Amino acid sequence: MVFIIFVSVSLFAVDWICKQNISPRLLCQGWIRIALVKNTGLLLGKGKSHPLLVRWLPAGVLLFLLLFFPSLCTDALPARFGYGLLLGGGANNLADRIFHGYVTDFINFPRIKRLRNLYFNLSDFGIFLGIILFLLFF
Repeated sequence: MVFIIFVSVSLFAVDWICKQNISPRLLCQGWIRIALVKNTGLLLGKGKSHPLLVRWLPAGVLLFLLLFFPSLCTDALPARFGYGLLLGGGANNLADRIFHGYVTDFINFPRIKRLRNLYFNLSDFGIFLGIILFLLFF
């Protein structure tokens, strides 16, 4: 359990610090763009016209993760790492919604056609990787 808390708090802290110190720039020869985007919706900006859903659905999912996932989680290190990423990423994005009314996204891949109009944050990557790890090692 200590490992899961460590992973969660680490992701939360790193993403929170990054969000506070965003300065627009291009990295990796233009493959990565750093720029502040305020996402008032859910995944991919969906649900903006339903603010109550946008606020409470992530809170419900995080509550579910806290209450029910520990009993589902195996002792496999990758599954526990994935669970920690899910908790930390979900908590960080929820904190953004509560304190700011939106999730701060800041990572973009302008040279990848399918991703060129999408912005992410480190918590989003953590959630994505956490889901994959959890499903693979469940």
